[in-house]
Amino acid sequence: MFTLFFSGRDFAPKAIINDVNIQDFLQNCYIEMIRYFAKRIHDARDLENTTIIAWENFNEPHYGFAGNQDLNALSPSQQIRLGTVPTGFQTMRLGSGFAETCNYFEFGAFGPAKKGTKLVDPGGLSLWQSPGNDEGQKHGLKRSPDWKLGNCLWEQHGVWDSSTGTLLKPDYFAKTPDGEVITDEVWMQRYFLPHVKRYIEAIRESHKEAMIFLQPPVWFIPPKMDPEYLGGRVVYTPHFYDGLTLMQKKW
Repeated sequence: MFTLFFSGRDFAPKAIINDVNIQDFLQNCYIEMIRYFAKRIHDARDLENTTIIAWENFNEPHYGFAGNQDLNALSPSQQIRLGTVPTGFQTMRLGSGFAETCNYFEFGAFGPAKKGTKLVDPGGLSLWQSPGNDEGQKHGLKRSPDWKLGNCLWEQHGVWDSSTGTLLKPDYFAKTPDGEVITDEVWMQRYFLPHVKRYIEAIRESHKEAMIFLQPPVWFIPPKMDPEYLGGRVVYTPHFYDGLTLMQKKW
């Protein structure tokens, strides 16, 4: 979902709903919800800058598959490895109902350590909505004929072939359509900050001087940008975790 939300236009061009790409559809819905909520807060008159001290763009956003250089391997940025940890390609196969033998990790004195493998078997159950059962139609949503039900969306974009179980494009998410390797900074500039800017503009239609908490994915460094790009009164608020405490679930 994060791949579609932030980078659907680049990686899922067939995912068209109500004549717009899934990225625009999801972001538009989110922004309109925020715009409505901000106006209600403003109309209440006594909540801005008191009960509501700031607006946060998104709690712990993620880049999804974008920037994954090899779907056959775990991404180096995937530092949290506990229990069964499938690769990107294995998640696609699992989502389509195929059993997968995944690496199994435990957390030790020196961090996550591979302890073997374990079979994960969804028993043929696919997460993709079956043909003839388009729930979206009940809510006035019209899907493009190119976006077929009952089939993995990434298979429909040629990433893999379920009939043979093979990965065809291991680097499908590695670069932008114009060939630029997707680093953390590229992702921030191309996919994340434009969304944040729209989010801020929606809030400031009602609350002109609203303070914004800008939260990137965990461990990201601050992006490079003109201080005026987001209109000021923006606080960079990344989340941080003590890995030892997080993984062991105790002090």
